[in-house]
Amino acid sequence: MKKALLLFLALLLCFLYPAGAEESSGRLITPEGLQARMDTNPYINLFDLREADAYAGGHLPYAVSTPLAELRDMMREILDSGFSYMTAEIIVYGDTEEAGIQAAQILYGLGFTNVYRLESLEKWAGKLVTAEDEQRLLGHLDTVDIYGKAVDSSLLQGYPLTMVNVWATYCMPCINEMSDLGKLAADMKDQGVQIIGLLSDTVDASFCPVEEKVAQARKIVEQTQADYPHLIPSAELYWKIIGQISAVPTTFFVDETGNMVGSVYVGSRDYESWQNIITGMLERMR
Repeated sequence: MKKALLLFLALLLCFLYPAGAEESSGRLITPEGLQARMDTNPYINLFDLREADAYAGGHLPYAVSTPLAELRDMMREILDSGFSYMTAEIIVYGDTEEAGIQAAQILYGLGFTNVYRLESLEKWAGKLVTAEDEQRLLGHLDTVDIYGKAVDSSLLQGYPLTMVNVWATYCMPCINEMSDLGKLAADMKDQGVQIIGLLSDTVDASFCPVEEKVAQARKIVEQTQADYPHLIPSAELYWKIIGQISAVPTTFFVDETGNMVGSVYVGSRDYESWQNIITGMLERMR
């Protein structure tokens, strides 16, 4: 049910690419072309045609599980619900070229006119995401910090508890608590706790860093002495985290694997309040 809802939302939001001439076998898209789509559109209509266990073992980021044997019925259900954007761009892939061709034929047969296919999953050179990764809020960390340094999931290793503080350069409550967070990060490091800042307003619509905003963030960090990593959101981080929150600052905690620990906290707090929250969490984790 959840996958069907995500699929419908993705289709609803992604009908901006113009339709091309109908080709019953679908138009080929290169891995580079697909990566470009994924870099600029976190709501891409990307269908994984393999069986559910293969999908869970490793799939392309943002892909929805749509086994080829179930594709026709799944799409008919969406159409019966009132969906009518038949020019929606859809990209399919499976283990073989033939699977992609069959899927394209099904989609064209249902009236869709803008279907692409990756020749096969073997053509993809990037990272695959497992079902376990998807359950981890920061399980597939791949971005840069405000100084341009590459950051991956190794950032979490060695810290049983990581505090992730989502903030914005325009948010005074965010900025006002950052001095305390800087002190807290230094004081609690020996207890296996680190703090990470995640900027919510430093990328454009294509998820590219806006240098003016990034420079402003660096200035704020230096002025407040919030000496801990501050990350620029990738499309995935924006989709999974920033797009799901309603206010800044918002703070949550994860373990070394990226799994969320405890509650989500909306609003700023002082040093003592955060220290008490973190101390209580560490005690419960023992």
